[in-house]
Amino acid sequence: MTDLKKTRNEPIEQLFNILDDTHAVMVGLDQAGHPMQPMAPQVDEDRRGIWFYTKRDSAMGSAIKAYPSSRARICLIGPDHDYHASISGTMSAETDTSLRV
Repeated sequence: MTDLKKTRNEPIEQLFNILDDTHAVMVGLDQAGHPMQPMAPQVDEDRRGIWFYTKRDSAMGSAIKAYPSSRARICLIGPDHDYHASISGTMSAETDTSLRV
């Protein structure tokens, strides 16, 4: 069960812990016509980031190339179905392999 005290006092840490235990989230770009799709999150707590791997010619890869630094949204339902979050931020392509999680 989700620890509501931690939700109030340490929400970012809790979010990353739950994301780390989650196999898939729904990810979409704010550009018109780009539907949300399931993707596997890779958590980078040190940089407070979430990474997703995709092929450059996939629908997501092509959309990110067409709209660099796109506003993105993530819908997360925790593994125990008792934690729900809607996250928004910037998504961009990264090709620097030294940054891989």
